[in-house]
Amino acid sequence: MPTEGGGDGYGYDLAVNPKQNVLLTSSFTGYANYMRPLGELIKDAEAMKNFGNSMVVWDLKAMKPTKVFKVPGAPLEIRWSLNPKDNWAITAAALTSKLWLVKQDASGQWAGKRGRHHRRSVEGSAAGLDISITRDGKGLWVNTFMDGTTRYFDLSNPEAPKQTYEKVTGKQINMISQSLGRQAPVHHLVAARQLGQGRRRQRAVHSAASPGTEASSRASSRSISPRRSSAARTT
Repeated sequence: MPTEGGGDGYGYDLAVNPKQNVLLTSSFTGYANYMRPLGELIKDAEAMKNFGNSMVVWDLKAMKPTKVFKVPGAPLEIRWSLNPKDNWAITAAALTSKLWLVKQDASGQWAGKRGRHHRRSVEGSAAGLDISITRDGKGLWVNTFMDGTTRYFDLSNPEAPKQTYEKVTGKQINMISQSLGRQAPVHHLVAARQLGQGRRRQRAVHSAASPGTEASSRASSRSISPRRSSAARTT
């Protein structure tokens, strides 16, 4: 991972746009921070300096970085819109609870634009964890880890997302995925089932804000993040 030109040297998520020959990578944090309990980590002022504040644009075929741009607050998951007419991606910054839109500017250069504040910072008990864009690119599901809440944003204008739904799903909520619904949506949590033991469970949530879609969320007792990182740096 690049450390020049503003790069942090951290590698977390990646997402590909083959039509544009573009690979995006995010820079959440390094291995040492990743493996520490979150409650302990946020009390360590020095460790909190070791979070990423950038994303990298790569030439996909050449696998070479072409641009680094600032995305403060530890960007996590990256999702490209699957709508064939769209040409943008979204990421969520864990420490600032901000959504960031990644798109080309008028000159064709890729850049990040800060969007909606989807709640409080990690000290205020939210921390955006996972995101999922609906198949038509018109909606976004967001899970916030610390307060266990699932939210839905209207992306009719991706530069100005509007929250239209939220539901407390469960403590330390993890991943979320959007799929096609079977019947008319409802406003509240409609199903829950235990997966294994303890707090680990999966729930389906339906929202009137997203007709014909549902999102499945998973909650667990993991400490800081949903999956193991292949971070290049260890601090």
